[in-house]
Amino acid sequence: MINDFTREPFRILRMTPDPNGRRFPADSRKRGMIMAKKSRPTLVTILIIVQWMLCTSGFAAGSTMLVDDEVIGEGQQTDARPSEPEPVAWEPITKTEGVDYPLFVGIGSASTPAYQIDVVSGAAIQAYLGTHTWGSAYDALKDRVIFCSYADLYQWPVGGYVSSLGTITDAAGSPLDMHGLAFRAGTLYGTSLTTDTIFTINLETLIATPLITLVDPGVSISGLAVDPTTGDFYATDDGTNAALVRINLDGTLTTVAPYVAGETDVDGLAISPDRLAYLITDDDTPPTYDVFDLDLGAYVGTVANPWTGALGNQVGGAWITEPAQGPLFTGLNSSTEPAYRVDLGTGTAHPVFIADHVWGAAYDPLYDRVIFNNAADLYQWPVSGSPTLLGTIAGGVAMHGLAFHDGTLYGISITTDTLYTIDLVTFDASPFITLVVPASISGLAVDPTSGEFYGTDDTSLALVRINLDGSLTTVAPYQAGETDVDGLAISPGRLAYLMTDDDTPPTFAVFDLSTLTWVGTVVNPYIGAPGAQVGGAWIIEGFAEIFADGFESGGTGSWSDTSS
Repeated sequence: MINDFTREPFRILRMTPDPNGRRFPADSRKRGMIMAKKSRPTLVTILIIVQWMLCTSGFAAGSTMLVDDEVIGEGQQTDARPSEPEPVAWEPITKTEGVDYPLFVGIGSASTPAYQIDVVSGAAIQAYLGTHTWGSAYDALKDRVIFCSYADLYQWPVGGYVSSLGTITDAAGSPLDMHGLAFRAGTLYGTSLTTDTIFTINLETLIATPLITLVDPGVSISGLAVDPTTGDFYATDDGTNAALVRINLDGTLTTVAPYVAGETDVDGLAISPDRLAYLITDDDTPPTYDVFDLDLGAYVGTVANPWTGALGNQVGGAWITEPAQGPLFTGLNSSTEPAYRVDLGTGTAHPVFIADHVWGAAYDPLYDRVIFNNAADLYQWPVSGSPTLLGTIAGGVAMHGLAFHDGTLYGISITTDTLYTIDLVTFDASPFITLVVPASISGLAVDPTSGEFYGTDDTSLALVRINLDGSLTTVAPYQAGETDVDGLAISPGRLAYLMTDDDTPPTFAVFDLSTLTWVGTVVNPYIGAPGAQVGGAWIIEGFAEIFADGFESGGTGSWSDTSS
């Protein structure tokens, strides 16, 4: 795991509202206070605290409350970069330090609440009430739980209110009941006991298309989940196997683990990012849910079951992940694979959007957005917002890599072997550096300390520095066996993240530009070989507030704190 903030030169202050517009459940004031204690301050959290103080202690109008906000990097900044920067404490850039109640469970009863469960303490809070829940799945792209009752599909924005999405149908337009749901990479999957089939469900038309037809006799599957690490389907089979099973693409089942002795009816399933499978029942016998570790291949414990009595004949489960944060952005040339933010503290990747292909990417701190392109089309993704089209680069020049520095967007094209400046008003691309040596560069980034251009060159198979005269300086050959590196991001601590467009290897390599050594890897979120381009960028959350806090550009790519 890379602790990249041990050398970050920025002290960043931020206080931004929650972009997801969360509402706490009506009966969960305690949950709100728990989140206020565990989370970094947001406007919503501060308002809750202020209201509570006004009601309980007569806090005087016009008084001042000071909030010590986030510090993600310490250390005195000087114009000259120290040769051996001192390590400092690091905090992951996350809106919270984790979801307090990540395990979602809902049951086929309108009079029994759906719950969120704290898997550590076993405490449960109400999610919603009044709707039957059969299968359920968490959509991290929109921070919502999608669930079904028979063929009716619903959504519950986490902390919000239930609304109908419509009715699931087959290709002929007939309603199709689903008994289990799962979600991955923008796709909703469902399983039907009626047809013994796994379907993909189009979230616009709600038409279910067969994906896998089960061939083993005597199966009865309703609990469905996707392993977030491998992409494999897992399910609970109450039929012949009476077991947690893996569903293979050929329709066969592989028994992973028989149910715990005495258990015969498990209708819900959720798998956490650390590969713990939660087997969810629809009554209080037993009063706990069994937990199976997919890495260890063993049951490792239980978590409290909130049901009382025998309440329903179906149950749904899902794992709610924390809101997408993390400084490392990576996007792929794919219309189905999400772009991600990678949290270096937890080693997890959180999907942020699905767009029509990402070739190059760069972070614009002035507008807190990632700019990315698909060939000559430029898009922007306001961090935590939705992507929109900016325009088309004049002349239709296709860029394979993007970088942003001192208010200027740069792009590099393999077609012309030229590095351009790109005007974000007219979208004119002006040649800036023409390469004078054979190269195939698509990963592009600017060293925030020196202001120099770096690229990944698949011709020389190396991380290179792009010189102003068009020559290239080899910084480090790719690691053994690597031949295709299409994305590059450089952190303020001068760590270069080299990104591939498939899962070979399953990690991104990290190179230290200060020590000129490979220092480790970070998680590669892609599964399979899904694209031919990948873009990377380093997001500095709250960067725009730096200027209000007295930070000014030193004009050479370095920064100085003029407030001290």
